[in-house]
Amino acid sequence: MKDIVAVAALVTLVTGCIFPKAGALPPPLTAVEVARAQARWPDASETTLATGRDLFASHCNACHSYPDVAAIPEDRWRPILAKMSRKAGLDQGQDEAVLRFILVARAGSAP
Repeated sequence: MKDIVAVAALVTLVTGCIFPKAGALPPPLTAVEVARAQARWPDASETTLATGRDLFASHCNACHSYPDVAAIPEDRWRPILAKMSRKAGLDQGQDEAVLRFILVARAGSAP
């Protein structure tokens, strides 16, 4: 019985790491969120952030549900996107646009 509980706990842990909590597609960024992005990345613009959202919307839901962007810590997003961008065929600029969109969107959706 102890072994069954241990295996069940391990499966739950691994499944949670492989399949993050699903979420909805984050809405377009507000002017306040765009300004917050520009304070962090001076070259960010409403257009580049919207491109990041469009790429997120068109690629991230192709293989799995949209992840809950607020459920994943900020420091985990860059390695996650490096892997997922390769699978989706995104170039470095597109990868960065998606990353910036996610980081701004998650800050706006955090409790």
